[in-house]
Amino acid sequence: MNGRTFVKLRIKREAESRGNITLEAALVLPAFMGVLLLFLSVLQIVSARNLLELSVLRTADELCRWAPIYRNQLTEELKKELFGSLQQQFSDALAPEEERLLGNILQLRDLSEHSSDFIYGFAAQTLCASYLAEDALVKSGVLELKNLNLYKSSFFHRETDRIRLTASCIVDTYLPFPVKLEFSVLCSAWGGGRMPFLQIEESEEPSSGIWNENNFTRGKIFRQMYGGNLPDAFPVIAAFEDGTAVMIKSLNHTLPSYRKNGVMEKTVLKMIDTLEAFQGAEYGGITVRKEEIKRKKLILILPENELGPLQETAIRRAFQYSMLKFIELDLQRYQKV
Repeated sequence: MNGRTFVKLRIKREAESRGNITLEAALVLPAFMGVLLLFLSVLQIVSARNLLELSVLRTADELCRWAPIYRNQLTEELKKELFGSLQQQFSDALAPEEERLLGNILQLRDLSEHSSDFIYGFAAQTLCASYLAEDALVKSGVLELKNLNLYKSSFFHRETDRIRLTASCIVDTYLPFPVKLEFSVLCSAWGGGRMPFLQIEESEEPSSGIWNENNFTRGKIFRQMYGGNLPDAFPVIAAFEDGTAVMIKSLNHTLPSYRKNGVMEKTVLKMIDTLEAFQGAEYGGITVRKEEIKRKKLILILPENELGPLQETAIRRAFQYSMLKFIELDLQRYQKV
Protein backbone atom coordinates (compact mmCIF):
# COMPACT_ATOMS: atom_id res chain seq x y z
CA MET A 1 0.00 0.00 0.00
CA ASN A 2 1.53 3.28 -1.09
CA GLY A 3 1.16 6.57 0.73
CA ARG A 4 -1.58 7.92 -1.52
CA THR A 5 -3.83 4.90 -1.01
CA PHE A 6 -3.32 5.07 2.78
CA VAL A 7 -4.35 8.72 2.84
CA LYS A 8 -7.50 7.94 0.83
CA LEU A 9 -8.49 5.14 3.23
CA ARG A 10 -7.88 7.37 6.22
CA ILE A 11 -10.03 10.15 4.76
CA LYS A 12 -12.79 7.62 4.01
CA ARG A 13 -12.75 6.26 7.56
CA GLU A 14 -12.82 9.77 9.03
CA ALA A 15 -15.79 10.63 6.84
CA GLU A 16 -17.62 7.46 7.94
CA SER A 17 -16.81 8.27 11.57
CA ARG A 18 -18.16 11.80 11.21
CA GLY A 19 -21.27 10.39 9.59
CA ASN A 20 -21.82 8.02 12.51
CA ILE A 21 -21.35 10.84 15.02
CA THR A 22 -23.81 13.01 13.10
CA LEU A 23 -26.35 10.17 13.06
CA GLU A 24 -25.93 9.55 16.77
CA ALA A 25 -26.33 13.25 17.49
CA ALA A 26 -29.45 13.36 15.35
CA LEU A 27 -30.93 10.52 17.40
CA VAL A 28 -29.74 11.52 20.87
CA LEU A 29 -30.31 15.28 20.72
CA PRO A 30 -34.11 15.12 20.21
CA ALA A 31 -34.39 12.56 22.99
CA PHE A 32 -32.32 14.75 25.30
CA MET A 33 -34.39 17.82 24.43
CA GLY A 34 -37.58 15.84 25.03
CA VAL A 35 -36.44 14.77 28.49
CA LEU A 36 -35.33 18.33 29.27
CA LEU A 37 -38.66 19.83 28.20
CA LEU A 38 -40.54 17.18 30.17
CA PHE A 39 -38.51 18.04 33.26
CA LEU A 40 -39.16 21.76 32.78
CA SER A 41 -42.87 21.06 32.29
CA VAL A 42 -43.02 19.10 35.54
CA LEU A 43 -41.35 22.01 37.34
CA GLN A 44 -43.88 24.39 35.81
CA ILE A 45 -46.81 22.21 36.90
CA VAL A 46 -45.50 21.84 40.45
CA SER A 47 -44.83 25.57 40.74
CA ALA A 48 -48.24 26.42 39.30
CA ARG A 49 -49.94 24.00 41.68
CA ASN A 50 -48.19 25.53 44.68
CA LEU A 51 -49.04 29.03 43.49
CA LEU A 52 -52.71 28.12 42.96
CA GLU A 53 -52.95 26.57 46.42
CA LEU A 54 -51.35 29.59 48.07
CA SER A 55 -53.58 32.02 46.16
CA VAL A 56 -56.75 30.12 47.07
CA LEU A 57 -55.71 29.96 50.74
CA ARG A 58 -55.01 33.70 50.78
CA THR A 59 -58.35 34.36 49.10
CA ALA A 60 -60.17 32.15 51.61
CA ASP A 61 -58.44 33.89 54.50
CA GLU A 62 -59.41 37.31 53.14
CA LEU A 63 -63.04 36.32 52.61
CA CYS A 64 -63.26 34.76 56.06
CA ARG A 65 -61.92 37.96 57.56
CA TRP A 66 -64.21 40.46 55.85
CA ALA A 67 -67.12 38.77 54.05
CA PRO A 68 -69.33 38.29 57.14
CA ILE A 69 -69.07 42.00 57.93
CA TYR A 70 -70.88 42.83 54.71
CA ARG A 71 -73.08 39.76 54.70
CA ASN A 72 -75.68 41.01 57.17
CA GLN A 73 -75.86 44.39 55.49
CA LEU A 74 -76.26 42.82 52.05
CA THR A 75 -78.83 40.37 53.36
CA GLU A 76 -80.94 43.17 54.85
CA GLU A 77 -80.73 45.19 51.64
CA LEU A 78 -81.68 42.13 49.61
CA LYS A 79 -84.62 41.38 51.92
CA LYS A 80 -85.93 44.92 51.48
CA GLU A 81 -85.59 44.63 47.73
CA LEU A 82 -87.35 41.26 47.69
CA PHE A 83 -90.10 42.53 49.99
CA GLY A 84 -90.76 45.46 47.69
CA SER A 85 -90.81 43.19 44.66
CA LEU A 86 -93.18 40.72 46.34
CA GLN A 87 -95.46 43.53 47.49
CA GLN A 88 -95.66 44.79 43.94
CA GLN A 89 -96.30 41.29 42.63
CA PHE A 90 -99.14 40.70 45.09
CA SER A 91 -100.73 44.03 44.23
CA ASP A 92 -100.65 42.99 40.60
CA ALA A 93 -102.09 39.60 41.55
CA LEU A 94 -105.55 41.09 41.59
CA ALA A 95 -105.41 40.41 37.90
CA PRO A 96 -105.88 36.74 36.83
CA GLU A 97 -102.19 36.05 36.30
CA GLU A 98 -101.51 33.78 39.28
CA GLU A 99 -99.28 31.38 37.38
CA ARG A 100 -96.91 34.12 36.30
CA LEU A 101 -96.97 35.52 39.83
CA LEU A 102 -95.91 32.18 41.30
CA GLY A 103 -93.09 31.89 38.80
CA ASN A 104 -91.80 35.35 39.68
CA ILE A 105 -91.90 34.57 43.41
CA LEU A 106 -89.92 31.38 42.87
CA GLN A 107 -87.36 33.30 40.82
CA LEU A 108 -86.99 35.85 43.60
CA ARG A 109 -86.55 33.07 46.14
CA ASP A 110 -83.82 31.44 44.04
CA LEU A 111 -82.13 34.82 43.69
CA SER A 112 -82.14 35.21 47.46
CA GLU A 113 -80.70 31.73 48.06
CA HIS A 114 -77.88 32.08 45.55
CA SER A 115 -77.13 35.80 45.82
CA SER A 116 -74.08 35.05 47.97
CA ASP A 117 -72.51 33.08 45.13
CA PHE A 118 -72.82 36.03 42.74
CA ILE A 119 -71.62 38.64 45.23
CA TYR A 120 -68.76 36.77 46.85
CA GLY A 121 -67.89 34.79 43.74
CA PHE A 122 -66.90 37.97 41.94
CA ALA A 123 -64.83 39.11 44.93
CA ALA A 124 -63.13 35.71 45.21
CA GLN A 125 -62.35 35.65 41.47
CA THR A 126 -60.82 39.13 41.63
CA LEU A 127 -58.75 38.41 44.75
CA CYS A 128 -57.42 35.07 43.53
CA ALA A 129 -56.51 36.50 40.11
CA SER A 130 -54.62 39.37 41.75
CA TYR A 131 -52.67 36.98 43.99
CA LEU A 132 -51.69 34.89 40.96
CA ALA A 133 -50.69 37.93 38.93
CA GLU A 134 -48.39 39.37 41.60
CA ASP A 135 -46.21 36.23 41.74
CA ALA A 136 -42.67 36.75 40.44
CA LEU A 137 -42.75 33.69 38.16
CA VAL A 138 -45.95 34.90 36.51
CA LYS A 139 -44.62 38.43 36.11
CA SER A 140 -41.44 37.13 34.48
CA GLY A 141 -43.38 34.93 32.07
CA VAL A 142 -41.94 31.66 33.38
CA LEU A 143 -45.44 30.61 34.42
CA GLU A 144 -48.56 31.32 32.41
CA LEU A 145 -51.89 30.48 34.03
CA LYS A 146 -55.09 30.97 32.04
CA ASN A 147 -58.84 30.51 32.41
CA LEU A 148 -58.97 30.93 36.18
CA ASN A 149 -62.44 29.84 37.29
CA LEU A 150 -64.12 29.65 40.69
CA TYR A 151 -67.63 28.73 39.51
CA LYS A 152 -67.75 25.61 41.71
CA SER A 153 -67.34 27.69 44.87
CA SER A 154 -70.17 28.21 47.35
CA PHE A 155 -70.71 30.83 50.05
CA PHE A 156 -72.90 30.75 53.16
CA HIS A 157 -75.36 28.20 51.79
CA ARG A 158 -78.27 27.17 53.99
CA GLU A 159 -77.57 29.93 56.48
CA THR A 160 -74.21 28.44 57.50
CA ASP A 161 -70.93 30.31 57.88
CA ARG A 162 -69.10 27.93 55.57
CA ILE A 163 -67.21 28.97 52.48
CA ARG A 164 -65.95 26.44 49.95
CA LEU A 165 -63.50 27.80 47.39
CA THR A 166 -62.79 25.64 44.36
CA ALA A 167 -60.44 27.15 41.80
CA SER A 168 -59.30 25.71 38.49
CA CYS A 169 -56.98 27.02 35.80
CA ILE A 170 -54.96 25.97 32.77
CA VAL A 171 -51.17 26.12 32.91
CA ASP A 172 -49.15 26.43 29.71
CA THR A 173 -46.18 24.05 29.60
CA TYR A 174 -43.87 22.58 27.00
CA LEU A 175 -46.15 19.56 26.75
CA PRO A 176 -48.26 19.24 23.58
CA PHE A 177 -51.50 19.40 25.59
CA PRO A 178 -52.91 21.81 28.21
CA VAL A 179 -52.70 20.87 31.89
CA LYS A 180 -55.69 21.66 34.11
CA LEU A 181 -55.15 22.27 37.82
CA GLU A 182 -57.83 22.35 40.52
CA PHE A 183 -57.70 23.05 44.23
CA SER A 184 -60.43 23.30 46.86
CA VAL A 185 -60.60 24.45 50.49
CA LEU A 186 -63.42 24.48 53.03
CA CYS A 187 -63.33 27.14 55.72
CA SER A 188 -65.56 28.81 58.26
CA ALA A 189 -66.14 32.55 58.43
CA TRP A 190 -65.31 32.64 62.08
CA GLY A 191 -64.88 35.70 64.25
CA GLY A 192 -67.36 37.97 62.46
CA GLY A 193 -65.00 38.37 59.54
CA ARG A 194 -61.80 38.89 61.52
CA MET A 195 -59.12 36.66 62.83
CA PRO A 196 -60.71 35.31 66.01
CA PHE A 197 -57.75 36.15 68.22
CA LEU A 198 -58.08 39.82 67.25
CA GLN A 199 -61.74 40.02 68.19
CA ILE A 200 -62.23 38.88 71.78
CA GLU A 201 -65.15 39.51 74.07
CA GLU A 202 -63.07 39.87 77.18
CA SER A 203 -64.42 39.24 80.64
CA GLU A 204 -64.79 42.35 82.79
CA GLU A 205 -62.39 40.93 85.36
CA PRO A 206 -59.66 38.32 85.06
CA SER A 207 -60.84 34.90 86.16
CA SER A 208 -58.38 32.03 86.41
CA GLY A 209 -61.09 29.47 87.38
CA ILE A 210 -61.12 26.61 84.94
CA TRP A 211 -57.57 27.19 83.72
CA ASN A 212 -56.22 26.33 87.17
CA GLU A 213 -57.78 22.86 86.96
CA ASN A 214 -55.75 19.86 85.82
CA ASN A 215 -56.03 18.82 82.18
CA PHE A 216 -58.46 15.96 82.87
CA THR A 217 -60.92 18.06 84.91
CA ARG A 218 -60.68 20.99 82.53
CA GLY A 219 -61.26 18.70 79.57
CA LYS A 220 -64.43 17.24 81.13
CA ILE A 221 -65.83 20.70 81.82
CA PHE A 222 -65.15 21.96 78.31
CA ARG A 223 -66.65 18.79 76.77
CA GLN A 224 -69.90 19.53 78.57
CA MET A 225 -69.82 23.23 77.71
CA TYR A 226 -69.16 22.73 74.00
CA GLY A 227 -71.57 19.90 73.23
CA GLY A 228 -69.65 16.70 73.95
CA ASN A 229 -72.08 13.77 73.66
CA LEU A 230 -69.67 10.83 73.76
CA PRO A 231 -68.10 9.12 76.80
CA ASP A 232 -64.99 10.81 78.20
CA ALA A 233 -62.84 7.82 77.21
CA PHE A 234 -64.11 7.66 73.62
CA PRO A 235 -61.11 7.72 71.24
CA VAL A 236 -60.12 11.03 69.62
CA ILE A 237 -63.51 12.76 69.34
CA ALA A 238 -65.83 14.18 71.98
CA ALA A 239 -69.01 14.52 69.93
CA PHE A 240 -70.63 13.04 66.85
CA GLU A 241 -73.82 14.44 65.38
CA ASP A 242 -75.29 14.72 61.87
CA GLY A 243 -72.17 13.21 60.31
CA THR A 244 -69.77 15.64 62.01
CA ALA A 245 -66.96 14.22 64.16
CA VAL A 246 -65.95 16.86 66.70
CA MET A 247 -62.71 16.97 68.67
CA ILE A 248 -62.78 19.35 71.67
CA LYS A 249 -59.40 20.51 72.95
CA SER A 250 -58.18 23.25 75.27
CA LEU A 251 -54.74 24.82 75.39
CA ASN A 252 -53.39 27.30 77.93
CA HIS A 253 -51.13 29.42 75.76
CA THR A 254 -49.99 31.50 78.76
CA LEU A 255 -47.76 28.65 79.93
CA PRO A 256 -44.05 29.35 79.29
CA SER A 257 -43.65 26.20 77.19
CA TYR A 258 -46.12 27.50 74.58
CA ARG A 259 -44.21 30.76 74.18
CA LYS A 260 -41.23 28.95 72.71
CA ASN A 261 -40.85 29.13 68.95
CA GLY A 262 -42.78 26.35 67.19
CA VAL A 263 -44.15 24.57 70.28
CA MET A 264 -47.72 25.85 70.08
CA GLU A 265 -47.90 25.39 66.31
CA LYS A 266 -46.61 21.82 66.55
CA THR A 267 -49.15 21.02 69.27
CA VAL A 268 -52.15 22.31 67.31
CA LEU A 269 -51.05 20.73 64.02
CA LYS A 270 -50.74 17.40 65.82
CA MET A 271 -54.36 17.76 66.96
CA ILE A 272 -55.41 18.35 63.36
CA ASP A 273 -53.41 15.34 62.13
CA THR A 274 -54.92 13.13 64.83
CA LEU A 275 -58.44 14.16 63.85
CA GLU A 276 -57.69 13.68 60.15
CA ALA A 277 -56.47 10.13 60.84
CA PHE A 278 -59.64 9.27 62.78
CA GLN A 279 -61.57 6.65 60.83
CA GLY A 280 -64.17 5.68 63.38
CA ALA A 281 -64.12 3.89 66.73
CA GLU A 282 -66.20 1.88 69.17
CA TYR A 283 -66.42 2.33 72.92
CA GLY A 284 -69.00 1.72 75.62
CA GLY A 285 -71.53 0.33 73.20
CA ILE A 286 -71.29 3.40 70.95
CA THR A 287 -69.95 2.97 67.42
CA VAL A 288 -68.91 5.65 64.96
CA ARG A 289 -68.25 4.10 61.56
CA LYS A 290 -65.92 5.48 58.92
CA GLU A 291 -68.68 5.72 56.32
CA GLU A 292 -70.81 7.77 58.72
CA ILE A 293 -68.22 10.55 59.01
CA LYS A 294 -69.00 13.34 56.54
CA ARG A 295 -67.19 16.24 58.19
CA LYS A 296 -64.57 16.82 60.88
CA LYS A 297 -64.31 19.73 63.27
CA LEU A 298 -61.76 20.76 65.89
CA ILE A 299 -62.99 23.08 68.65
CA LEU A 300 -59.88 24.63 70.19
CA ILE A 301 -60.42 26.64 73.39
CA LEU A 302 -57.85 29.22 74.51
CA PRO A 303 -57.84 31.70 77.40
CA GLU A 304 -58.80 35.29 76.60
CA ASN A 305 -55.27 36.43 77.40
CA GLU A 306 -53.44 38.19 74.60
CA LEU A 307 -51.52 36.02 72.16
CA GLY A 308 -47.88 36.75 71.42
CA PRO A 309 -46.67 37.33 67.83
CA LEU A 310 -45.34 33.77 67.51
CA GLN A 311 -48.61 32.40 68.85
CA GLU A 312 -50.67 34.47 66.41
CA THR A 313 -48.53 33.09 63.60
CA ALA A 314 -49.07 29.57 64.93
CA ILE A 315 -52.86 30.04 64.88
CA ARG A 316 -52.80 31.46 61.34
CA ARG A 317 -50.80 28.49 60.11
CA ALA A 318 -53.12 26.13 61.96
CA PHE A 319 -56.12 27.60 60.13
CA GLN A 320 -54.36 27.24 56.78
CA TYR A 321 -53.29 23.68 57.62
CA SER A 322 -56.82 22.73 58.68
CA MET A 323 -58.15 24.01 55.35
CA LEU A 324 -55.75 21.72 53.49
CA LYS A 325 -56.93 18.80 55.62
CA PHE A 326 -60.62 19.70 55.05
CA ILE A 327 -61.10 20.10 58.80
CA GLU A 328 -63.06 23.00 60.27
CA LEU A 329 -61.05 24.72 62.98
CA ASP A 330 -63.30 26.57 65.45
CA LEU A 331 -61.27 28.78 67.79
CA GLN A 332 -63.01 29.70 71.05
CA ARG A 333 -61.84 32.04 73.81
CA TYR A 334 -62.92 31.48 77.41
CA GLN A 335 -61.98 33.54 80.47
CA LYS A 336 -58.59 34.91 81.38
CA VAL A 337 -55.96 33.07 83.31
